[in-house]
Amino acid sequence: MAKTVKASFANDVFTPLEPLQDIEEGSLFVLNIEMVLPSSGSSGSELGVVRDDDTKRLKNTLAEMEVDDYLRNKN
Repeated sequence: MAKTVKASFANDVFTPLEPLQDIEEGSLFVLNIEMVLPSSGSSGSELGVVRDDDTKRLKNTLAEMEVDDYLRNKN
């Protein structure tokens, strides 16, 4: 099953911006994360292009999360 879902990220949790139907509670998924930004002058409903520095920042954040998770699970 493959589906594209818009989500927000806060407090280390991704929250879907739309209801997820036909998904059983506790199911496991592999997430491919693509950061999107509102276009300048938009109401937020249009998605813009991600700049290279945003991609680098996302990769660094994800790497830090992996290290934090590893350290948490090691102790």
